[in-house]
Amino acid sequence: VEATITDAFRSGQPKKILPDHEAFVIATACTDAPEGHAHWTAAALKERLLATYADLKTISDERIRRILLTNKLKPWREKNVVHSKAHASLS
Repeated sequence: VEATITDAFRSGQPKKILPDHEAFVIATACTDAPEGHAHWTAAALKERLLATYADLKTISDERIRRILLTNKLKPWREKNVVHSKAHASLS
């Protein structure tokens, strides 16, 4: 009976988007926009990420958007504005 109610550990599929990938997206979004654009778009960030990391085969625009929003970055609204945590705590 114990064996039927206890499930073995399952490792699952390894993460495809690593912290280095997320850090790259964040750092890139804080730089000047690509030539001909007023700001970074999810598609442009995706293109730059995939060109930089050959091991990463694909990532969705939505995943890029979630990385940015999780870190409170909105390059489509504010041009290259990064708020420090100290500044955010004063608000």
